[in-house]
Amino acid sequence: GDGFQGGDLRVEAERILLDEIAEQEGQGNVDIQLGEGLLELADFHRNQNEYERAAMLYEHALAVYEKRPKSEAGGLASLCLYKLADLYVQWGMLDKAETLYLRGLDIEQEILGEKHLVFPQSLSGLGNLYRDQGRLEEIIPLAHRALGILEMRSGAEHRVVADSLSFIAEYDM
Repeated sequence: GDGFQGGDLRVEAERILLDEIAEQEGQGNVDIQLGEGLLELADFHRNQNEYERAAMLYEHALAVYEKRPKSEAGGLASLCLYKLADLYVQWGMLDKAETLYLRGLDIEQEILGEKHLVFPQSLSGLGNLYRDQGRLEEIIPLAHRALGILEMRSGAEHRVVADSLSFIAEYDM
């Protein structure tokens, strides 16, 4: 072999990705696949509890995605925003997380539309944040919004609708 071990390979992969991005940025165009590589590395670091490194890589991936048209990279940008928001929730940086969740929802609404099935999941992430902040009065409108989309997309008798109804019953007092 070339002497690289598992951890060394990831360090080398990260160096190559960052160098390639810097080179492409110098040419004024960054390939979206480089952002995907950064996102995978960020996920790896997060799973290793290396949160600061993960946050830096998520932010770098987000910068790559935000340089592309929303129609091309908006879904990846919103995914990156949610992953970064979840990381900030873990760190207790709830205000910063809320800003990221809201940005992600705006992007999703613009490129996918509010009636897309991924939208209720995103609303749920924001609702969980509000629960963690004790902002229970703000959860119910989000839950009803998600429920309406789920009923329309999945049918009133679907399990996800039942789950949403149970959630609403828990918080709507």
